[in-house]
Amino acid sequence: RALSDVRKALSASKKALADAERYQRDQAEAYASLRRCVDGANAPIVAVDRYGLITRWNKKAEEVFRCPSESALRRPFSDFLEHGSQLGLADLQAAIAAKASASGSAQLQRRFCVRQRAAGQPWYEVLFSASSCPSISSRDSSGVLYIGQELTELLKNSNSELTMQDRLIREVNAPLIAVDKTGVVEEWNRGAERLFGFTKDEAVGKRLVQHFIADEFSDSVQ
Repeated sequence: RALSDVRKALSASKKALADAERYQRDQAEAYASLRRCVDGANAPIVAVDRYGLITRWNKKAEEVFRCPSESALRRPFSDFLEHGSQLGLADLQAAIAAKASASGSAQLQRRFCVRQRAAGQPWYEVLFSASSCPSISSRDSSGVLYIGQELTELLKNSNSELTMQDRLIREVNAPLIAVDKTGVVEEWNRGAERLFGFTKDEAVGKRLVQHFIADEFSDSVQ
C-alpha cells in the first residue's frame, strides 16, 4: 500500500511539473508574439520605468528618434525631446502615476517635439498616448507606456484634436484596447481586430477577460 501511494504521489508530481512547464512555454510564446507585434508596429512605442528610464524601444522609435535600441535603453526618455517638452513629460508621468495609484490604471495624451528632428519635418511633433503599465522590475503600475502618432503633417490638414485622437487609436498598428474599471471593453482598434479576430462592434461592451483571454492567462490579465 505504501509503495502504491508513493507511485501515485510521484505520478501527480510529474503531471504538475509537466503542467507547469507547458504553462511557462505558453507564457513565453504569448510574450514573444506580443513583442513581435510591438516591434513591428507602425508607431513609435516606448516604455519607461518609474524613473523615466527607457525599458522598451521598438523599431519605429529607432526611426523616429534616430537612435538604435541598444543606445536608447536605460536612458531618460526626456533626452530625446526638445527642452520645452521635457518638463511636460515629467508632469505627464507624475499625473499618470497619481491617477494609476488612485484608480489602478491611467491614460492621458500630450503633444511633444522630437529633439532629433527640425521643425516642420515629419515626426517633429508627436501626440503620445501615455498609459500606466507594470514596471519591468516590479508588478506595480509605476511604469508608463507611450504610443506616438505623427502630428506635423496632420496639423497642416486638420486642427481637430478629436480627429487626431481617433486616428491615433484606430490607425496604430499595435493592438490598443481600453476597458473600464469592471473590465468591459470600451475601445478596440484595428490592431486588436487583427490580433483577436473580432471587430470593434463585436468586442465593445463585452468583458475582456471572459470573452477574449485564454483561461490559462485570465488571472494574470485580470
